[in-house]
Amino acid sequence: MAPPRAALTVRAVQWATDALSYDDTTVSALARHLGVAWHTAWTAIEAEAKARIAQPERLARVKMLGVDEHIWRPSRIGADRAVTIMVDLTRDQDGCLHARLLDAVVGRSGAAYKAWLQAQPDGFTAAVEQAALDPFRGYANAGHRGRKDDPLYQIRGILRHGVEHLTERQQSKSHGVWRPATRTAKSTWPGSATSGCALSITPARPEAARSPSR
Repeated sequence: MAPPRAALTVRAVQWATDALSYDDTTVSALARHLGVAWHTAWTAIEAEAKARIAQPERLARVKMLGVDEHIWRPSRIGADRAVTIMVDLTRDQDGCLHARLLDAVVGRSGAAYKAWLQAQPDGFTAAVEQAALDPFRGYANAGHRGRKDDPLYQIRGILRHGVEHLTERQQSKSHGVWRPATRTAKSTWPGSATSGCALSITPARPEAARSPSR
């Protein structure tokens, strides 16, 4: 069903919002699939997205936080061209990754990132075990980039080179780090042929996406 005077059904709006959260798509593409104008699609999606963002439980169980920048409009339009994007990169019990967009704030700076962290509910930052940061140095104020007792930090130099350039000793050291985390008959790399991880794909566009004409 669609709310009064709405061009899209509730199910269609939920589908489009899910697609923006999990898939590599745009409002323009979604509007085309739904058969409506860009502004019609965005008005409905924005309202649904704001309602979801207001729910504190969406931040529960975030253990790995991804942070990146995105240029969202041409340089000739205004001063704020970049946004900082926060993504949940927490893996499930099988080691599979289901990346989930958490938020986007205007600006590309450590201050913008820090302000977002401070605005989150109590206990959120304490629950985050790792932060995968954009190389931009300003984001580093949210957490450490590595500690000497972190296994992956110990082989950070090895990971920058192709396996064909590694000595036997370097390969052995790398395998020693990865082997404890490897599950029997499964790879922890999402989307690989042997990972056992199902790809996160938004369902097909719901039928009768548009509300009946009046």
